Amino acid sequence: MGNNARVQKFIKFRSYKHYSDNIIAITFFLFMLIVFLLLYFSDEITLIFSIFFPFFFIKLYQIIPKEKGERQIKLNQFFLGLLTLTLILCFAFWGYKDGITLKNSDIGQQIEFVEQETKYNTKSDSLNFIGETNGYLFVYNNNKRETLIFSKSGVSSLKIKDTSPTKEEKQARKIDAQRKINDFLKQFQLK
Repeated sequence: MGNNARVQKFIKFRSYKHYSDNIIAITFFLFMLIVFLLLYFSDEITLIFSIFFPFFFIKLYQIIPKEKGERQIKLNQFFLGLLTLTLILCFAFWGYKDGITLKNSDIGQQIEFVEQETKYNTKSDSLNFIGETNGYLFVYNNNKRETLIFSKSGVSSLKIKDTSPTKEEKQARKIDAQRKINDFLKQFQLK
């Protein structure tokens, strides 16, 4: 590989500082362009900001000229600490958003069980099944705005039903949606 003149020329070209600076500048420009486009077209500004904020620090670090010495070590430590803190905050935010979305939506499973002679069923509008672990079930009560945690060892007659749409139901919804779109567009066609 090293004997090929074309490969040697390419390696020499890639090693020029001008080439690497252009790549960094172009990726930074594309990064900022994508962020602004997403911010313009999306309603979830905080989510987009939390996704791209850590990458902004990485790109900013790439742009800053590198030098040897104590100052560079302090700069590296600053950016590493800032990036770590930013990622922790972003992961916390994403977990919070995921939890809020999960407790307010129907995830496609309906459960029914009895615990201490009280029957619980997520088919009702007031209860949402959040999830489960090896030992516990988590159900959110929409009316009381509280999460109920049940030990599986204290639960009897547990039934889990998958309510997510089948392939045929998805296809029927798609056909129905296409029909509605076509009906809507027919209203605006020239006669």
